[in-house]
Amino acid sequence: MAEKQVEKRAVYAGYPTAKVYKERDGKDRIGHLLWGTWIEHQGVEDGIWAKVRIRGWDVNRQPKIGWMKKKDFQEHKILEIYFIDVAQGDGCLMITPDDKFHLIDAGEGKNMAAFLHWKFNLGGKNPKPVVFENTIISHPDKDHYNGFFDIAEEPKVVFQNVYHNGLVERVGKDSLGALKGDFLTDIVLDNDGLDELLKDTAKVKGKLYPKLMKKLRDKGANVKMLCSDDQYLPNYDKNDVENKKPAIRVLAPVPTADAAGKRTMKWFGQKGTPGVTKNGHSVVVKVEYGDVRILLGGDLNIPAENHLLEHYTGINPETASPAEIKTLLTKANKIFEADVAKACHHGSADFTNLFLQSINSAVTIISSGDEEPHSHPRPDAVGALGKFGRSDRPLIFSTELARSTRDLIIKKNPTDKELGRTVAVYGNIDVRTDGEKVVIGQRFEQTPAHGEWDVYQLVKDKNNGNVLTYVSKHE
Repeated sequence: MAEKQVEKRAVYAGYPTAKVYKERDGKDRIGHLLWGTWIEHQGVEDGIWAKVRIRGWDVNRQPKIGWMKKKDFQEHKILEIYFIDVAQGDGCLMITPDDKFHLIDAGEGKNMAAFLHWKFNLGGKNPKPVVFENTIISHPDKDHYNGFFDIAEEPKVVFQNVYHNGLVERVGKDSLGALKGDFLTDIVLDNDGLDELLKDTAKVKGKLYPKLMKKLRDKGANVKMLCSDDQYLPNYDKNDVENKKPAIRVLAPVPTADAAGKRTMKWFGQKGTPGVTKNGHSVVVKVEYGDVRILLGGDLNIPAENHLLEHYTGINPETASPAEIKTLLTKANKIFEADVAKACHHGSADFTNLFLQSINSAVTIISSGDEEPHSHPRPDAVGALGKFGRSDRPLIFSTELARSTRDLIIKKNPTDKELGRTVAVYGNIDVRTDGEKVVIGQRFEQTPAHGEWDVYQLVKDKNNGNVLTYVSKHE
């Protein structure tokens, strides 16, 4: 058939993957694209084929242009969530179908900055501004927030709203603020509260977290505490597939209040050891898009999980009878159950079986790193995630294990070695969904130049109430 001219436009890889070839013979593959990946239609079609450009460069440093079957691309975007291997720590990028960007944590080192530099081509000649509508720092531990320093150095990166858990570190024995009995009373709620704290230089001198907050404020961000009182992230209170917007429900931290109604936070663990409290009051959000639920659990621990279960069910899990436990789980599943969940605290052993049962996920993604002193993920955590996961073969992914192919980053400067390296050698777990089905992809460690994907799919089980379930190809 003769070539014909059509509209030149952006299209996206079809479900579950799409293949791109050098010619219209389907032989020499130059690309293997995960569902939802951007493609530039070149405006030329020939029968079943379309001429396209995909991301990347060939061996001669020319744009990758080839052919793909028209049935293998779609016209609309889907929800994309990238779980980045930030080494020890958490880092997650979410791009909504209406093309809004959200960051949840950024790890401790430069990995997230390097990934964003590659993803948004920030080293190009005229990079577009990258606007993060919402940024969530789950809690003030360096392996979740320190990576934001490098991201904030990018002149084209804009932070609109930055949400945190209300706990800002300071100098002295009350490192999380004043403690009255078992409750923290000096919570940083908003810009005014943060600015007031930052004025007292003696309180924050030498502390990295306040320094980061100041850097983000100076960059124009609106900084605010996020907690269960908010119920949903502003402007994301409706699960609206038609208008391409997910709901983002805020489940934690769960604050308390003193006699005057002032917001306080429960102290977890021993006095003088703030780590348990910082972790336990992690921001936890649940992304709801169509029929798909994705839980991002921060660094929750046993005291925090018991606190959340009691808050949402009215039953104390530590004293509950077997009959009450059954009721508790029924209520907790309505709140926490998810199809995909990021494992709390990098696969730490500091968890309860009840909380895992309340999540009941088909897929768990562990964000952990090499060369760290915690031995994450712990063997009992991995075993429990499998035991209490949904389906006969629950899926457990780990950024530490998912080594991926070497995607090229264009350097800002010839001497810029850090951002010039190939970032995707760190193992990223990609989640894509249209609200009906889910694809999870990781790259094979040894892969052809076109970057082969290892793909897993969640589909509705018609024999089990249309619950999303993984069905192995080997069954």
